[in-house]
Amino acid sequence: RKTTAIMREEELIFIGMKPPLPKSEAEDPLTSLRETERRRKRVQQAHREDYEKALVVLRDEVEAHEGPEMREEMLDQLREWYIRAHERTGAFPKLEELTAEPVEEPVPLDEKTKKANEKA
Repeated sequence: RKTTAIMREEELIFIGMKPPLPKSEAEDPLTSLRETERRRKRVQQAHREDYEKALVVLRDEVEAHEGPEMREEMLDQLREWYIRAHERTGAFPKLEELTAEPVEEPVPLDEKTKKANEKA
């Protein structure tokens, strides 16, 4: 009789007419899911911190190595524009002072810079 009762219970659980027996914490898939989510968030946070640190280091490297080259290239373009403006008009353009603020007359870009801006 006990065997028949156990088989009947298993059959009812199998066909879905009776809820399954509660699982232990170790076997519960929801517990496993929560732990996996926590672990994933910790890994994501660690990767984000690494990314932020690498971003600062990379910015400093670019500023140290490529910054002077970029500045020199921009100054060369400005000098070329200044000379071309003098050749075209016969007088030097009036520039009060070169600052970070935009100049009223736009500085024309060279062909290389125009193509790079068009692709971007």
